[in-house]
Amino acid sequence: MPGLEVVTTTLGLVAALWYWWDSVSARDAALGAVQKACREANVQLLDRAISRERIRPVRDDRGRLNLLRIYGFEFTSDGARRHRGLIALVGRRVVEVRMEPYRLVGVAEVNPP
Repeated sequence: MPGLEVVTTTLGLVAALWYWWDSVSARDAALGAVQKACREANVQLLDRAISRERIRPVRDDRGRLNLLRIYGFEFTSDGARRHRGLIALVGRRVVEVRMEPYRLVGVAEVNPP
């Protein structure tokens, strides 16, 4: 019969592997959602990258314990200025995408009469 050390080590290893797999899955979901949001906003995602800024446990809509992950990213609308954005996920579900205000390029400015 395995000792307590072996069981504890095995459970720790399984938990670490699950966390790693879940983190990679959530990051992929976040990156896909950011790329889609940038396409829809007609801006360019810079560096094709996102970075995790925060993670904390939260309850989801069904009351289950889950992880809230917030990732940051940078984008440009004109190729010259960088703007920041954030995407928040609960589990792998996107709950918010926020982008700093940016200048629309190629859109005629309308002057009020």
